[in-house]
Amino acid sequence: MNNRSLLAGVTAAAVVAWCTPASLAPHVEARGLDVGQAWRDCAPASCEISLTKLVTLPDAGHRLHTPVLNVVQDGEGRFFARSLNSGYVVVFDRTGRFTSAVKAGIEAPRIILMLRSGPGASVMAWLVPGGPAFRIGSDLQFTPWGGNVPHLPEIIRSDGSMIVAQQIRTPEHAGYPIHVVDRDGRVVRSFGADVAEYRSDLSLLLDRIVAPASGGMIWAAPRGRYSLERWDPATGRRLSRVPIQSSWFVESAAPRRDDSTRPTALFTALWERDGLVWALVRDVSPTWKPPVKVEQPWSVQAGNADHDWVLEVVEPASGKVLASRRVDFALSHVPPQGLLVSYALTPSGGAAGVDVWQPELKRKE
Repeated sequence: MNNRSLLAGVTAAAVVAWCTPASLAPHVEARGLDVGQAWRDCAPASCEISLTKLVTLPDAGHRLHTPVLNVVQDGEGRFFARSLNSGYVVVFDRTGRFTSAVKAGIEAPRIILMLRSGPGASVMAWLVPGGPAFRIGSDLQFTPWGGNVPHLPEIIRSDGSMIVAQQIRTPEHAGYPIHVVDRDGRVVRSFGADVAEYRSDLSLLLDRIVAPASGGMIWAAPRGRYSLERWDPATGRRLSRVPIQSSWFVESAAPRRDDSTRPTALFTALWERDGLVWALVRDVSPTWKPPVKVEQPWSVQAGNADHDWVLEVVEPASGKVLASRRVDFALSHVPPQGLLVSYALTPSGGAAGVDVWQPELKRKE
């Protein structure tokens, strides 16, 4: 992987000048909307997205290069990363220095399933399917939280309820892609569709990704269609639906059948900041060619060679794209602050760690 786009417009940041976690959190008050309003005359010709590398989380045997990077930041600015080492969460301070590798006090025969940002800027961990969540405290102890949760959540809300974005295949919930679930795992409300429908051949259009929105609402988007929805989880009512203006996103209904088929564009993450919505999309690389079938183990390079990642800032009322940036290395979102992470590689392509990036919207000079 040559990271050709990484070299353009990326600067190193002095860690001592790094903002506090609170200042990096999504802005949901009127002030944030005012800031967003100031950018609405932007367009890709006049505005751009900068990526500033904050820190590198060193691998050093922690096996951080999982097929899907899963890093969360807590209220103290520490980074918590999922590891391929069974049951461990690796902890780094805000400067990227390794501090500890912690494990729940139960038998965990497999890797941590998922880390999420929890109430009060805490970190939550799920260890086994259908099991309880664990809250990782400031003392790095795992504390059971709530009951068994059959469905892994995307959002843990301040009242302890959760937003699950997946199909729950029971008669009363099937066909709805979004659910409010209480902390004991009971489904309170299912919504996200005008009419309940589920078809495996339309999964990228019927399923949703979700993110917190101002005023206790949530943003949602189908993975295979470039559009933005705003929902009220208290009522299950859709408040808005706007297509995102794009000339490159090719809509798709289902994932590609195999490696010989052209990769599909996939909406992977979104988050709100200053009244604007940031969108992260995995798209096909311009250099993609049908591969020669060669059996080989998974690697960062092989897993991402077919794709670019596109980061865009969207004005949510109109769907107008204010700025766009395409890179040729895999990016993942770090909740709740809107940071991004990517694989850090040695010159020979080995695992060096995880790079942490701060994206910013700026006007072109």
